[in-house]
Amino acid sequence: MKKLLSAVLAALIVSAGVMPVYAAAESAETTPSTEGSENTEGEEGEEENKEPPPTEEEQKMIDYIPSLWFTSVATDISEVLANGAVYINTSAIEGENSTIGFSAYIKDEYKCIWSIEAKARVTCPDIVFRNVRLPSEDGLTNAYDQTAPFDYVYWGSYKDIDESNGKRRNFMSISLYLYQDYDNRLKVTGDTTDQYPFTLFDLLVDKNAAPGSYKLSYITEDIPETDIFTNEDLPSRVSKRWREKKAEGAIPFAADTKILVSDRQLGDVDGDRTIDSADASKVLESYASVVNGGESGFSTAEEIAADVNGDGQVDASDASQILSFYAELGNGGTGTISEFIAKQD
Repeated sequence: MKKLLSAVLAALIVSAGVMPVYAAAESAETTPSTEGSENTEGEEGEEENKEPPPTEEEQKMIDYIPSLWFTSVATDISEVLANGAVYINTSAIEGENSTIGFSAYIKDEYKCIWSIEAKARVTCPDIVFRNVRLPSEDGLTNAYDQTAPFDYVYWGSYKDIDESNGKRRNFMSISLYLYQDYDNRLKVTGDTTDQYPFTLFDLLVDKNAAPGSYKLSYITEDIPETDIFTNEDLPSRVSKRWREKKAEGAIPFAADTKILVSDRQLGDVDGDRTIDSADASKVLESYASVVNGGESGFSTAEEIAADVNGDGQVDASDASQILSFYAELGNGGTGTISEFIAKQD
């Protein structure tokens, strides 16, 4: 009877698709394993299809992000500080407004660029973009060779309504791209892309612009507001990584330019149209008050004028520079205080 029950139980187990323990053990002992051989073949296939590591030059291109920035030169109403900030004296403006010229530069060390799309803005509502143009229109050399088989395409917008929030957005747009020959990148004129500017423009400053510290910057928070594209003749791994970087939000490194606005000359803190020891004394008094936990005692216009080195702080070093410049003038020196400080550096 026991033998019959065992036979029935075994039949039920087999019909249910379950292998008895003793049978599984026996199968494991007698059946040769193919797992190892399958893995080996897979690994060999992966080895054959594995892309070799990037060369040193390719890795540099993969890691590289181009740079964008602006420069300006001194005018009757502006000075350029050693750190690149532009100081504007609105009291020097004759009439309702005046313009300051700027140049836009790009550094593309590996000359990877196929096209550039850029938007820039200034945060002061009383300073707007005007006359966006190519360097050749001013008789200057272009950063990119216009004799190559492609066309420059560019445009400028001065004011625009951002419909998403109803606020006015003061910006300029620049676009440089291949128009005819899509198989080639932009052709660099000089040895490097930053040897010449790629765009020129003016900032129109209202005489009544409010004193303050503002920014001229590229719009980088929304790709493709400011973006750079590479062409497909780069090594595939480089193009692929650049696309990945853009997807991750990596855009060109774009440096801001500080725009400082006051109603007096830089260093003329008291606004009497001279730069002398009285201005240095006011700076020291203000600095002493702040150090001791008090207020600066300066209006915005005075504070902007007192920060002669443009580091964002009004302190003893500013007072020292003002005194040194005053002594220089007493010895027959000429020029502006920003030029004097630049010479010290």
